[in-house]
Amino acid sequence: MTLQERIDAGRKSPVPSDEALCADYLARWKTLCAAGDEAGFRERLEHSGLCPADLGDWLGEPGSTPREDWPSWAKTLYAALE
Repeated sequence: MTLQERIDAGRKSPVPSDEALCADYLARWKTLCAAGDEAGFRERLEHSGLCPADLGDWLGEPGSTPREDWPSWAKTLYAALE
């Protein structure tokens, strides 16, 4: 699932995220989506209804998702590979 799909489905990580890994993800994400600009990055997060303090809940391992709850693109990919 994409991050937005996880947010839309309310699927926070059931286990705490690794802080160092989370910090690395955030740094790379900030560089890619806002050219390293903190204000631009916060604006992007707000677009998804997030703030930096909440991201650890979403960036950890999502746990398993029952197949019936998969997004349509994942079901299509699964069917094609089956």
